[in-house]
Amino acid sequence: GRVRALALDGASLHGTIPPELSLLTSVENLVLKNNPGLVGRIPNLLGVGLTQLRQLGLYGNTLTGTVPKSIFRLRHLVYLNLADNTLMGTIHWGELGHHQKRLRRLMLQNNFFEGTVDYHLLAKTAVGVMALSNNVFSGHVDNTVGKLTSLEYLYLDGNKIVGSIPDGISELQNLKA
Repeated sequence: GRVRALALDGASLHGTIPPELSLLTSVENLVLKNNPGLVGRIPNLLGVGLTQLRQLGLYGNTLTGTVPKSIFRLRHLVYLNLADNTLMGTIHWGELGHHQKRLRRLMLQNNFFEGTVDYHLLAKTAVGVMALSNNVFSGHVDNTVGKLTSLEYLYLDGNKIVGSIPDGISELQNLKA
């Protein structure tokens, strides 16, 4: 048989994520969460070899560095959770918007991501939850946020975002309080 899922929650993992995980080409769900001893960078090969990935959960670890662009190119992703690490850099919003037509949950909170959030680039996605709290995102929320028609929850607190709530937010019919 083929490995379709690998989940190690609180398994006291130590060291780095082995790039050899990319050899498990049939994996649809990869969840390595709540392992504070899991350190280092996310291997670029995960985004290259795991082309069937629907769920990637690497949260609650101590991962560092930037997120490889290849992760944002995974076409089948429905769930991406990189929360509660020490990741940094900018998010490749263009890659997300172009490749992630099925993405429903984008969880990036409690890291050190920076730059602006390009809402207009996400208009073709099905994202329902965007948790971007407690990073270093800056800029403002513009009217194009209203183009995220599937959006139900948007968390932006704890960033350097300024300005008022745009009129475009009223176009979000699924947004919940």
